[in-house]
Amino acid sequence: MDDLPLILNLVEVTGPLQFNFPSEVFSTAPHYVNLKHNLRLLLSQDEESIEATKIAKAIIRESEKELREALASGNSPNDMIGVLSALELAFGWPKGIQILLQSGANPHCHFPSLALAEGEQYHASAALLLEAGCVIKVVDFVNNEQCNDGGKRRSLLVDHLAARRRRLCMLAESSLPLDQIPPLDGPPANICGALAAHGINVPIALHFEADSLGSTAIYKTGLASRSRHFAKVMNIMYEIGFHDIDLPDENGITPLMTLFNLYPGDAPVFIDCVAWLMSRGACIERKLPTSNAKVAHLLTAQFINRHIYHLILNSDGLDKDYRNWKNGVAELGDACFFVSPTQDCCVCACSPGGCTTLSVALRSIIFTAYLWRWRVTDDCLRKLILSLTVWQDSWPDFSRAVVRTLTFDALGLTHTCCTEIDEDGVFWPSVPKEGRDEIEVGRISDDQYFLVREFEELMEEMESKLDELGLPLEEFLDGYWYDRVIEHLSRRDRYDEEHVTEARKMGIFLEAEEFCIPNRLSLQFRSQVQELQDDSLLDGPK
Repeated sequence: MDDLPLILNLVEVTGPLQFNFPSEVFSTAPHYVNLKHNLRLLLSQDEESIEATKIAKAIIRESEKELREALASGNSPNDMIGVLSALELAFGWPKGIQILLQSGANPHCHFPSLALAEGEQYHASAALLLEAGCVIKVVDFVNNEQCNDGGKRRSLLVDHLAARRRRLCMLAESSLPLDQIPPLDGPPANICGALAAHGINVPIALHFEADSLGSTAIYKTGLASRSRHFAKVMNIMYEIGFHDIDLPDENGITPLMTLFNLYPGDAPVFIDCVAWLMSRGACIERKLPTSNAKVAHLLTAQFINRHIYHLILNSDGLDKDYRNWKNGVAELGDACFFVSPTQDCCVCACSPGGCTTLSVALRSIIFTAYLWRWRVTDDCLRKLILSLTVWQDSWPDFSRAVVRTLTFDALGLTHTCCTEIDEDGVFWPSVPKEGRDEIEVGRISDDQYFLVREFEELMEEMESKLDELGLPLEEFLDGYWYDRVIEHLSRRDRYDEEHVTEARKMGIFLEAEEFCIPNRLSLQFRSQVQELQDDSLLDGPK
């Protein structure tokens, strides 16, 4: 510690250091190791430089003699040292942990440092705590990614968790009536609950949750934001025996619904997690708890949001980023994104019969692009919509869906469908807390009743022309569609001489205004559409 003289001078002026370090320090291996080293150095220079209990100072010094004396003098091994237990502070000193456990220290809690810090003394500390029955959580397998010990600690965690799961299953099979045994490949919380209902106490060590005690969650995908390879973590859980990967938690949320707080820049992690869950049978047809949308729709909206996030923040490398996105979607899209035929029960003119993954993808592009129109170039967003043509064989009505979405926007209509899955944000798209208000939806439907009729008449004409002309989609949008929409808008509120005359008689003087093209995103696709004709989602990187 190069700053030791300075710190000692500060202690002399302000008084001894208080042992109130944030618990986060003990969740990061380098900080944890350095802190203990520096505290030991301080104590070696000045006994009074740190205000702490005798047990704490003995642990910092790693002195067996002082620790035994402190415990013998009546100090409890379970007294807290700031926000830490004595066992937490002793992690990395196996002999100290052994002495504390022999003196009655309670190991039945979670230790944030359990899976961190390489080195034999840390591995031995973890082994002692695991043997004593400390709590294991999914986050430990995530934290273990920081530990560069060749997988030694991970193997230790896996062995103990697998053994505990076997013990819990054996306890259930030997203690419960056959017809009252919960699925043994499900969450331990359900098994523990069934045992508790029969008055059978389950040791804390046999509980295993992703977060809080009693939670039914195992595949808590929100942790993916802290992991480089969360699909590998989930695979470990699956191989241990936790096979119910699609179980809703107490709020009705499944793992596929909880990828929302994954940092949007980590799109590859998002893709890998979705692909892994779906490969193990996770259902994309499940309805969201508080929305008409289904999981397939939510995944589509989230994936579009993540790509547009790249477009927004990586302005210096848009083309490379776009190509990487195309390759990623092309590789996994058929299995995971966009092509599910599922429809929800929404009622909206944007997608008759209910929202599809295609209509949600197109709607999300329009919504998010408009929200961030000042940061995203038109060219990239045109590419984004037209790149979906790679799946047009899976969507027989693909071209009609694109024309409907753009026409809906161009005419200024308001959605009455599941837009809540778009509106939770570009950066943190999430499971919506509540769906659309039915009264509001009814009011919107009433207000635009005649506008929707007008829209449907125009769409009937557009679809007929699309079939008649037989043009590629981009040519149709650049030509007939754009010209016809502009003509329609210019005639929508045309000047009526008779109406003006009648108004003048009432003392109201109306003047004709020159038609201006509305500032709507759908009308900004024309300028460079033809440049995209040779652009395919399956192109290799450039």
